[in-house]
Amino acid sequence: MKRRQALAGLGTLMGGGAATIGTGAFTSVTADRTVAVQVADENNAYLGLKPLNSDNGDSFASQTSANELFLDFNGAGPNVSGSGPGVRSDYEFDNVFEVSNQGTQTYFVSIDKIDQQSGDVAITFYEGSTPSQPLHTNDLELSTGSSANIGVAIDLSASAQFKDVSSTTTISADASGGGSIITT
Repeated sequence: MKRRQALAGLGTLMGGGAATIGTGAFTSVTADRTVAVQVADENNAYLGLKPLNSDNGDSFASQTSANELFLDFNGAGPNVSGSGPGVRSDYEFDNVFEVSNQGTQTYFVSIDKIDQQSGDVAITFYEGSTPSQPLHTNDLELSTGSSANIGVAIDLSASAQFKDVSSTTTISADASGGGSIITT
């Protein structure tokens, strides 16, 4: 009797397993789903960017009418009496703006270097007051809920011939990281 019960149980188990394997196979599927996205102001986005409440932040960083971070080193700030960086010089502006992780996981942030006029004008970004660790070759690790102050370095070579420089940069956040890691 026990042998029959064991064989019956084994047969039921194998039949159920075959049904499970055989019923879920498909080659492709198309399904419509609803997606909701609320676009946030830049300072409230998952990767938040905002001017710092500091001497350099107040002087060189602002938010546009579209709530995007805007950096202006042309002497337009309230605490600035000069009209811009001088020729054949290097400037470092510590703590200009803040980048914050308002998402759900740790991110590694990098900011592209701006090169113009065949490298005669270079603008790099760094964490706080550490220009020796530029964020185009290092990744800034930001855990959930953390933030970091960002500085700006402007290098104007001896051969730079310009009146004004205007450009954009890309700020990237990646959950996997890629370069040398700077932890906050």
